[in-house]
Amino acid sequence: MEEAYRTIPIIEKGRRVTIPIMTAVLRAVAMNAAKGNNRAAHLLTALVGKTEAENNKLAKEAFGSAIDYKQAWTKELARRNRLGLKLPDPVPHPDDIILDARNMAFKIKGPWTKDEVPRYQLVAELLEVYEIINAENLEKLESIPEGPEKDKLRQTIKDDQILCSNLREHYGPRSERTKDPLIREVEEWVGVPFNPDGAIDDASND
Repeated sequence: MEEAYRTIPIIEKGRRVTIPIMTAVLRAVAMNAAKGNNRAAHLLTALVGKTEAENNKLAKEAFGSAIDYKQAWTKELARRNRLGLKLPDPVPHPDDIILDARNMAFKIKGPWTKDEVPRYQLVAELLEVYEIINAENLEKLESIPEGPEKDKLRQTIKDDQILCSNLREHYGPRSERTKDPLIREVEEWVGVPFNPDGAIDDASND
């Protein structure tokens, strides 16, 4: 394996780069196949087919494990809730596991390990501070006459809003991190938050 992934220098698009020997071999096989070499074409097809099969097998196994983990912890958390048990949440939390059944894939939008939890907590606190500052700047903006100072503050507010939006998507409350992108787009369009229970937030009825 060391020899297969040992790097060698090649000239690519007029530049000298280094690539693993295995990459160079596969490129040579692909080029020969493209030039009509039947033996190289059969070899390349076999390699690609076997690799795709292995990748699909691994993806299905990982997806199945994610489903089992999510289902098991969802049931356990429901049991704890019924009994009124106050125990630490699992990491990763089942609600942070987003399943994509169409592509047999999943992603975790939250801490993967307990070591990452403090970082999420810290960023959540920073988010609150940024949002307070942003609200103060918005109020201040109303009292400043048009000019360079107001333009600068307006740009600061815009940058902070973008920063908060990005942080909230990755480090904010779980309900925001795990929300379907389509739902988030609709919320931004109508200006009304949407509850997972299927109802519009009570605050929107004011």
